Amino acid sequence: MDAQITILDEIKARLNNISIANGYRFDIEPTAIHRARLEPFKNGDLPVINYWHTDDEQESKLGGKEARLLPLTLEIFDTTRDEPFTDLSVKRGNDVVTALFRATTAPAVTDPISYGLGGLVEQVDINSITPMISEGQKPWFGALLSITIKYNITTGNFSVIENY
Repeated sequence: MDAQITILDEIKARLNNISIANGYRFDIEPTAIHRARLEPFKNGDLPVINYWHTDDEQESKLGGKEARLLPLTLEIFDTTRDEPFTDLSVKRGNDVVTALFRATTAPAVTDPISYGLGGLVEQVDINSITPMISEGQKPWFGALLSITIKYNITTGNFSVIENY
């Protein structure tokens, strides 16, 4: 099933639009967005985003249509001493959420909301945003996001959902 890869590619395309020029509170380089990276990041790598899906499960099946859920974990790491780390964790997490709801053709924070990854999926739910903070000589902060994506397949094929 290639539906997952198509969905994950769209997520990366939307995350690539995070920049101060687009109204976000930080810049992220496209090379700093990783899918399922297992190696730890170093402070010199920051800011970085890493995301992966944890499984793919059937929600319902009726006739030739199957609704599926794709749980996704996304983590963002950064470093600065300008503000309290908890505040920055929330801001980074919220910027990621905003980016997920902006089309690649209209990526600015002020652009209209693009639901369902532009009609690619039925629904994107942000379940939680959890701040992460380190200690020590080179402290970093981050946010861990739990996301669920609902999409449909028809008779074994991925089907695009109409915008709603």
